Amino acid sequence: MLPSTSDRVCSEYENHVFPMYEVVFKDMSFRLPFSEFQREMLGWTKLSPSQIHPNSYAFMRAFELLCDYLHLPASKNVFFFLLYYTKRYGLGFFPTNP
Repeated sequence: MLPSTSDRVCSEYENHVFPMYEVVFKDMSFRLPFSEFQREMLGWTKLSPSQIHPNSYAFMRAFELLCDYLHLPASKNVFFFLLYYTKRYGLGFFPTNP
């Protein structure tokens, strides 16, 4: 049987409740409310917190810690610049194109 146009493919939550990976809060030191950088990333990607994989949260958290260590503000522009730069020049964990 095919779903109708009124059928939902996900659950509904009320009272500002959303599903989330426990490891993100328990082991990665994320707290609510999310930081400005985390909100900026979620807004730019147009994803809800439950749609982000824990590895992506770990990557965002590592970037925030690096920026904090360097006394720089964390921003999506710097994050994506570094992502582009490391991918383009074969630095870091990203595969390069031949």
